[in-house]
Formats: sequence, C-alpha cells, structure tokens
Amino acid sequence: MSTDGRIDVCVVADEVLTRSAIEACIRVTPGLRAVAIHESAKPPSEPGPPLRSVLVIDADDHPDVVDAARRLREGHDAVVVLGRRLPAVLVRQIVQSGIDAVVSKRAGIDELLAVVRRTAAGEDHVDPRLAATVLRAEACPLTARERDVLRLVERSLSTRRCAAELHLAEGTVRNLISSAVRKVGAPDRGRAASDARDLGWI
Repeated sequence: MSTDGRIDVCVVADEVLTRSAIEACIRVTPGLRAVAIHESAKPPSEPGPPLRSVLVIDADDHPDVVDAARRLREGHDAVVVLGRRLPAVLVRQIVQSGIDAVVSKRAGIDELLAVVRRTAAGEDHVDPRLAATVLRAEACPLTARERDVLRLVERSLSTRRCAAELHLAEGTVRNLISSAVRKVGAPDRGRAASDARDLGWI
C-alpha cells in the first residue's frame, strides 16, 4: 500500500550493476520506493493518498525500447528511458512515441531521481545533452558523396576499397574522408562514421 506522496519506481535493466545501483539510491531517498516489475503497476483504484508509479527502462538493454515501453507502460503514470549511447534518431522516436522522459547515463543519480519526480508530477523531460544531439542532426552538413564514404568507412573498408566501391580516385576519397571528419567534428575517420550514424546522417 502507498504512503503519502510516495512514488513507486520500477527499474527495468538487464545489467545487474545498473539496476542495483539505481535501486539502492531509490531506497534511501524519501518519498521513493524501488519495486519489481510484477508489483510496480498500481491498481486501478487505491484508497488513501494517491500513489504515483514511474517505470525506468535501460535502453542499452532494450534496443526496441519504444516497443518495450508500450508493452510495459500499463498501470504506470510515466516512463523514463535511460541510456549510455542514444542516437539522435532514437531520441526523436522516443519523444515522438509519447515516452515522458529520456536521460543520458552521463547524468548523475540525483538528476535521474529529480526527473523521476517531475515525470510523476506530469512533466516531460529531454536531457539537454540529447536534445543538442537531435538539433545537430536536423541539419546534416555532409554531401551525398561524403555520406557514401562514411558508410564504407563504417564497414572498416580501406581507402583503396572505398575508392573501388565508389569508382573514385584514392586521392578523391581521402579528401572526402578528411572533409567529412572535419564536418562531423570527430578525431578520426572511424569515430566520424560512428558519430554520423548516431546523428542519423548516414
């Protein structure tokens, strides 16, 4: 049964360390209670002070996090998605799906628990770090050829192989790679391809 102002929080994460660490912090936080998934959905009607229920899903363990949220949401007031590496495309899908909040794992535990409280109160939240990534992704600075090259770089193809695939001179491919790395703001070609993928540019 609930106590006045309490928020039940269910953490859905396969990684034991992540789940146990968050739950440990919840247990020592006044007004919050860590619960298991099978007991976290609140009853349709419950006498006494209102009970709020928030579901926290680790996107790193659930690549289909939007579908997982739809399956598990029933009975919860809000859903918070947490992730270490959330591509701009996925962040946009999360927001558009109606999930209440998305938080980067670079956030501290206090920030996460503050988001839990706000979503339980009916507020939405997008981590500013992730919002900036989405905004950057909306204006892709890469040319079509630069995107082609980065897709091949992502497959770990050499400059020679890239040139053969695209029917271009090796010097041209090197110039395209250098330009793409500069535009993405990455330290090297591999990271440029990875970041461009996360931003939804390739």
